[in-house]
Amino acid sequence: MKVTLAIILFSFIFPISALFFIRTLYFLGSVSLIYFISFCFSIFITYLIFKLWNKHKYEKLEEERIIQAEKEKEERNRRYKELEEERQKIAKEKEEERIRKAKEEEEERIRQEEEKKRVSKEIEDIIKNKRFLQTSLDNALGGEENCYININNTGWYEPRKEGGRDIYKEIYRGNLYITNEKIILTTNSETKNISLGEIVETIEGKNVIEIRKIKGKNVLFGAMTKTNIYSILIFIKEIKKIKELGYIYKEFYSNKRGLNYRIEIYAENEICKLQIYSEQEDTANDENPPECTEKWEQDNKDIKAWLEKHNLFEGFDFEDEYYRWTIKFKFPYEYTNLYDLKEKLIKLLKEDIESIYSGN
Repeated sequence: MKVTLAIILFSFIFPISALFFIRTLYFLGSVSLIYFISFCFSIFITYLIFKLWNKHKYEKLEEERIIQAEKEKEERNRRYKELEEERQKIAKEKEEERIRKAKEEEEERIRQEEEKKRVSKEIEDIIKNKRFLQTSLDNALGGEENCYININNTGWYEPRKEGGRDIYKEIYRGNLYITNEKIILTTNSETKNISLGEIVETIEGKNVIEIRKIKGKNVLFGAMTKTNIYSILIFIKEIKKIKELGYIYKEFYSNKRGLNYRIEIYAENEICKLQIYSEQEDTANDENPPECTEKWEQDNKDIKAWLEKHNLFEGFDFEDEYYRWTIKFKFPYEYTNLYDLKEKLIKLLKEDIESIYSGN
């Protein structure tokens, strides 16, 4: 297209220049030379016109390019601003959602903690006051065994191999009973049970409880409400405490004293006694030298001072029958107080046994 325009432009310029040069250069006397000069001049003028036109066109294109670049830059900035606003909006929404979920989770956690406390108090009251249930199983239970919890339509799940791993599958479904001796599930055709003594761990899941046993297959119970789960877990824990408190005998050796201090817990009818004394008791009799009795008497004074130092002496008496510092609890009504005191004493004796001996 440029060639066509050049030819057209040249066809206009050449005649005009030839006419101009014939008049001005007639003295040269050669028409051919004049035409040649006119031809070269026309080519030069055509070239200049095209150069000026291209320059103008380039400047116009450059201006348009700059304008377009500015528009694109503005568009990019606008889009970046929109994207940044959208990102900030999404981030704000995510943060608000995170805060909302965290708040809901915290509220749910607090609610569940309050429910656990409520259920714990209720279970302790049931155990202490022996408020057991009357059920169809009563005739089949042992003399001291009673049912405290009943949950209907509960599944009994056991692990089964599937795809190379254990998957819990429902094996039985029936009514669940929790006694102070075992967990019982009755179905239309049979009765399954787990002794509480077999249980090594109870794990709370989502609407289920996993029972891990000393031997045999573990068992999963479900589905249950959170309240039912808390009731079972707390009941089993508290019953295990009571069974643990049936009889305890522990010794703690003192390097400074060179003998053991002892804790003993045992039940007599509805009274449970916790006693703390020294091993010197075994030699405090007429068959041994008097200094053995004197050391035993000093040990009893040291034990009293040690209990007072740790603010634990309240309630202790020096029982005449055994000549030991003794504290009594109504059982099972005060089993939680006894359990807490036992835990504190064991912890302190492990950590602070050497401070009992006064050196006298």
